[in-house]
Amino acid sequence: MPMLDNIKKVNCGDEILKQLLQDIESGQTCLKFLDTGPATVSEDVIETATRILGSHVKVISTRDVPLQWYAEAARAIREAGIECIQVIGVGWWIGDGNAPAAVRIVDHVACHLPNPLTGSDRARRGEAFVNMRDAYEKDWPGKSDMMKGDFPETVMWHTSENLALSMEEKNTAGSAGCGVASMNVAPWAVAARSEGMRIAAAVVCCLASPPGPLSTR
Repeated sequence: MPMLDNIKKVNCGDEILKQLLQDIESGQTCLKFLDTGPATVSEDVIETATRILGSHVKVISTRDVPLQWYAEAARAIREAGIECIQVIGVGWWIGDGNAPAAVRIVDHVACHLPNPLTGSDRARRGEAFVNMRDAYEKDWPGKSDMMKGDFPETVMWHTSENLALSMEEKNTAGSAGCGVASMNVAPWAVAARSEGMRIAAAVVCCLASPPGPLSTR
């Protein structure tokens, strides 16, 4: 178990970070978790996330944390020896047809998200990314059977909405080539990359079509 001293410098979300770090084993390099964000999720969502991750899943909720928290959390996670993050989020399906149980994220569009990887940055990789197209792992680490073809790949729209997605935003996201909208996966991707970590991400789709509450209760 790593020391948790780094948590003291995180102004918000201390308990969330403790949940993520407290069970890390010596030599562990990959951290897997489900971040429900603002959603109230059902057991089916947790079961799907567990099948994707291939192991017991940590469940956290970043409902009330500011964007800056992700950068501070990623720094503490990296200092604990983690090299790769596998994160499952929840979101709205905005693609055509019926909503799949989950999708694998290969890119995201985030017009309003402050990005420490663009312009002046402190990324350990020594690179500045104009976009995040190559940020996500092309192959799900661990080769989870659920991610080999059962779930489609898509681009994620990073939304700031946490209760309902308007039809206007849905249409904008669709025109940008996105198939799913989520509010809490993109910040993890940006923060992880800024600390030199690899990231694989999936989104469990809660609703077939917005507007509507992001909830599976």
